[in-house]
Amino acid sequence: MAADTQGEVPIFDFPVMSNDGAPKEPKPGQTWTEKVWSLNPPPKWNKGELLGSVEIQAQGPPGSPNFHAHFTFDAYPDMDVDGRVPGGDRWQGLGRGKAKGPKPDKDVDIEFENPKRWG
Repeated sequence: MAADTQGEVPIFDFPVMSNDGAPKEPKPGQTWTEKVWSLNPPPKWNKGELLGSVEIQAQGPPGSPNFHAHFTFDAYPDMDVDGRVPGGDRWQGLGRGKAKGPKPDKDVDIEFENPKRWG
């Protein structure tokens, strides 16, 4: 695993992607785990290096649910992202989340489809 030598961390300093295992339209209380990869530069969403995993918990209320995501990385500190689910109960679209971890809390872009983009 190639750790960054300049102190950059996933989500705070560069985007990552996750997929595998998400229910189509999660209900409040559901939890699942997805693999997390570095995200190769746009325009394509191509998996880069496998970085770890994320456990995502769907939270209520129905119609405009929130989520909690706990990231466990192999070569970086763990972190959390919380926010409102883009697209409501459909879990699709663009939004913002609050990243909490090894650096000061930061609002980050998220895109939920399958795969999901964080940061």
